[in-house]
Amino acid sequence: MSSSQKPAGYDIDLGNECSRNAYAWSKKTFPNRAGKPGEAAQDLDGGFANEIRFGNARLGISSDGIGTKIEVAERVGKFDTLGYDLVAMTADDLIVGGFVPTNLSNIIDVNTLDYEVIDELMRGLHDACNFAEVAITGGEIAELGNRIGAGRVPA
Repeated sequence: MSSSQKPAGYDIDLGNECSRNAYAWSKKTFPNRAGKPGEAAQDLDGGFANEIRFGNARLGISSDGIGTKIEVAERVGKFDTLGYDLVAMTADDLIVGGFVPTNLSNIIDVNTLDYEVIDELMRGLHDACNFAEVAITGGEIAELGNRIGAGRVPA
């Protein structure tokens, strides 16, 4: 275990530091839309959702993932509940910002494709979106293998 790793294997402080750093990089792109349609609202700094402005019109935008809950789903072989978590977290973040959640675009990243798992994931997402009255209007399925960080040797 590295010196920064916690007993459970996750370092929440490091995660928060990485999130702050990622958002700092993101904010450096806000001037790209300053004074133009799609301008990011900087007064919502630090929230989990943000607002994009088109003149007087406001569009709420939020993203999230299912995180370690996939581990539980894999262990029990049940994937249809994960969509509820995703919809709940993104919808909640938008509602806190004063928005009505309307649309969702999903990304499913897998090591290898499994038709039955994808079907169960999408059925659950469908059911959750129907419950929340949200439309799935975009998405992607990517077969990645063990890619992110797989080639990096820990320090």
